[in-house]
Amino acid sequence: RRKGEKSSGNNFNPGKEKIKKIKAKKAEKRVYKYLCSEYGEENVFWISSFSELSIEQSDDAGYDIYYFDSNKEKHLVEVKCSSGNYFYLSPNELAEGEKPNNNYHIALVKNNEITILENFLKDKSNYLLTTDSYYVSFDIKK
Repeated sequence: RRKGEKSSGNNFNPGKEKIKKIKAKKAEKRVYKYLCSEYGEENVFWISSFSELSIEQSDDAGYDIYYFDSNKEKHLVEVKCSSGNYFYLSPNELAEGEKPNNNYHIALVKNNEITILENFLKDKSNYLLTTDSYYVSFDIKK
């Protein structure tokens, strides 16, 4: 970056990453407690790596929490923090949310309030996807 140029904002900053992880864990815990109050602790499973409760921790599932409603139907919940009108979604989360038979919800935590966006990714008119970064692989030829 040249002097006077603005940063794109995509530079890695360990301090910011630590703060994001702390906020994410707090948001997941808040959503977990909320879902437990709605569906009963025995029906709610927090599986992300932030979970203090689960032995089946995984960040590869494409969601952070799942629960069973009163009809024993399974619901998948991806927790997102936002201070604006956007959030980041991994390719895995998007793929999981677009599966036709999944009850996949986004639990949006904004200003300490939880909004559940039910089956949000099934209706593409709800959102706009924009590319934030690319994975670049290469082979240097000498």
